[in-house]
Amino acid sequence: MRLLLACLWVFACSGSTYLMGQQPYEHIPLRSSGQIPAEFLTSSTYKYLHHKAGIPKKEKAHIRKAKQRFYLHSSFSTDELLLSGKVLFNDSLSNYINRVADVLLQDQPELRNSIRFYVMKSPLPNAFTTHRGTIFINLGLMARLENEAQLAYILAHEIAHYTHQHVLNRYLNDHQTQRLWKHSQPGLSGAKEMLQSNYSQDSELQADLAGLQLLSSSPYQLAEILPVYDMLQHARQPLQAEQLDWNMLYNPYLEQLNISALDRLQTNSTYRAASPGHAHTDIPSYLTTHPDPVQRKRLLSRNLPPEAEGELFVVSQNEFVRLLRKSQAELAQLFLEQAAYHDALYHLFFLREQLGPSPYFDKQLCKTLYGIAKYKLAGQALNRLLDYPEDSIDARQLETFIDDMSAEEAVLMAFTHLWTQYRQHPSDAYYRQALRDLLADFPAVFPDFPETQGLAACFGQLAAEPEFEAFFAHAQPLGAQEKPTVAPQKKKKKKKQGKQLGIHKVVVFNPRFSRIDERPRQMGVQYLATERQQALLDSYILSTGQKLGLDIVLLDSKFISPDSRVEHFNDIATLANWHQEKLLHGEIDMVCSNYEELLPLVEKYETPYFAQLGAISLRSPIEVNQRLKWLALLVAPPLWPYGIYEMVKPHEASIFYSLVYNLQYDQRIAVMSDIDQSRVSNKGLYRNIYHDLRQMKMGK
Repeated sequence: MRLLLACLWVFACSGSTYLMGQQPYEHIPLRSSGQIPAEFLTSSTYKYLHHKAGIPKKEKAHIRKAKQRFYLHSSFSTDELLLSGKVLFNDSLSNYINRVADVLLQDQPELRNSIRFYVMKSPLPNAFTTHRGTIFINLGLMARLENEAQLAYILAHEIAHYTHQHVLNRYLNDHQTQRLWKHSQPGLSGAKEMLQSNYSQDSELQADLAGLQLLSSSPYQLAEILPVYDMLQHARQPLQAEQLDWNMLYNPYLEQLNISALDRLQTNSTYRAASPGHAHTDIPSYLTTHPDPVQRKRLLSRNLPPEAEGELFVVSQNEFVRLLRKSQAELAQLFLEQAAYHDALYHLFFLREQLGPSPYFDKQLCKTLYGIAKYKLAGQALNRLLDYPEDSIDARQLETFIDDMSAEEAVLMAFTHLWTQYRQHPSDAYYRQALRDLLADFPAVFPDFPETQGLAACFGQLAAEPEFEAFFAHAQPLGAQEKPTVAPQKKKKKKKQGKQLGIHKVVVFNPRFSRIDERPRQMGVQYLATERQQALLDSYILSTGQKLGLDIVLLDSKFISPDSRVEHFNDIATLANWHQEKLLHGEIDMVCSNYEELLPLVEKYETPYFAQLGAISLRSPIEVNQRLKWLALLVAPPLWPYGIYEMVKPHEASIFYSLVYNLQYDQRIAVMSDIDQSRVSNKGLYRNIYHDLRQMKMGK
C-alpha cells in the first residue's frame, strides 16, 4: 500500500502537470510599490489636531469631548494599522480595487478624492472603513468573491459607511447610551447592550441600501449583491475542495516508516467531529453587531428592480481571475504567520485542486508540516481561525489525523518532506535551516539518535543516501551557533548585567515607546505623549550608537521621511511580520515561515544582527493591599499628610527591554530587560539605551 502511494505521489508531482497541459503555478507575493502615500508619512498628532479643529464650537460640551476622544483614538489606531506591515499600497490588487472604485464614483470626483483603498494581509473575510475615508479590504474577503460586481458592491457598502459617518456616529451613540444609563435605573439585564447593538445593526442595513443605490448608478449587475450574503453566511468556513487528495501528504521515504496516522487516514477507519476554530455561544440576535445575512439578503431582494441588468466585469475579467487566485494563494502564508497550521493544511488541499502542483505549494506544505511538528514537540495546541462544518467528513478526518499524530510521527513526516524538496532545491535556505533545526530535535524523540543504527531506524532508506550522509556530517544543528542569553532583572540601584556580544553593526527596527495610564477617566495609552517620546527614543538610539562607535541602521515605520523609497517601507514590513510570528511562537524556537525573506536583508544591510528596543511607562491606581499600614497611619495624626499622599498617588513603573536577533539563523541571541519603580525620565531612558547598546558593542 505504501509503495503504491509513493508511486502515486511521484506521478502527481511530475507527470500530472504535463498531462494536464498547464504550467506549474508561480506565485509572486504581493508587495507595496510606487510612492509612499502621504497618509503614511503624516504624524498621528497632526491628523488628530486637524480633525479636532473641525469640531463645531456650538456643540454641547460633552459631545465635543466625546468627539475629541474619538478622533484621538481613531487617528492613532488607524495609523498603527497602516504601519503594522499588514497593509499594502500600489500593489496589483490595490490598484485593481481602486480602478473598480473609479467606476463606482465616476460621477462623484470630490467623494472619490476623499477615499483611499488599501489591501489588508489578513485571512479573515472582512472589510472596514474609518472616519477619515481609509477603507481596508482583507485578502480573506477577496479570495471568496466570484466576480467584479460583487467586489463593487462591497466597496459601495463601505463607501456608504464613510458618507454616513457611521463609525463616528456609533461611537457617539455608545457614549450617549453610557451617559444616560449612568443616571438612570437599569431595567432588563442587557438592555443597554441591546440599544447599542440595535444602532449598529441599523447602520449596517442603512449601508446595505445606500450601497445598492450607489451600485445602481454604475454599470454593474445589481443581482450579484445577493450571492454576497450567501458568502457572508459561510464566511468563517474554509474554502473547500471537492475532495481532499490524501496523496499530497505522502512522499517516497514514508514507505519504510511507521506512520500509523497515515494508515488510518487512508483507510478512513476512524474520525471524530471537527472542533470549531473558536468558541461558540448562544448569543441573542439583538446582541450581535451585524444583522443576520439572510435577513439582509431578504431586505435587499425586495429593493432590487424587477429586471436589473448590468455587467459582471467592467475593469477586467482576466485581471479579476488572476488576482483572485493570487489572493487565495496568499492565504496559505497568512495562516502560517498566525500558526494556524490546521487551516493552512486544509487550504493547501483546496489550492492544489484549483491551481495544480507548484513549487510554492510544496514549500507551504513543508512549512505547515514543520510547524505541526514543532508544536507537537512543545506539547502546545494548534491555533485555529476558521470553523469547519460538522457534515464535512474530510475535515473530520484531517482533524483526527493531526490530533492523533505523535510527536515522532510529525517530526518524521516534516523531515522527509523537507528532505524531498531540499534534494530538488539544494540552494534553498529555508529547507536547509528547517532540516538543521529538526535534526537538533531528534535526540529528544529518538533515544538511539544519532547512532548509526538510530539513523537507519529513524530515516529508513533515506539514511543510506550519500547526499544525506554528507548533509548530516556537516549540518550543525540550529541553536549551536549562538545561544540566547537573558540578562537578569536587577534592582534599581544595582548595575545591570548583560551579554557582551561584540557586534559592530546592528539594524534597530521599530523601536517602541508606550506611555500607559490605567487610572480612572484616563485613555489608557497616552497617545500624544507616546508619539513625542517615540521621537526622543529614536534620537537617543542614533546618538548613543555614534558615541559608542556602533554602526546603527534605524528602521522605524513611525518616522518615514518623504524621501524614503518603498523598498525601505517593505523592509520594515517584512521585519514586522517576521517579529510578530516570532513572538507568537513564544518559547518554541523554530524557523519562521518567511525566513527566506530575511536573508536578503542580512545581505542588504551587511549584518546579521537586528534588534528591537523599547520602553513602557505605566501608571495605575494604587492597590490598597497593606491595610495594617493605613490603619497605623490613621492612629498617628502627624503622619496624616504622608498617608493621604500615599493613598492618592499613582503606582508608576518603567519597563525597558532589548531583543537581539541573528537573522542569518532566525535566532534570538540576547534579551536584556530592566524594571524601574518610577516614571520614565529622559535620563533613565538614555541610561538604559546606553547600557543595552554598549552590551551589543563590547566583545567578550
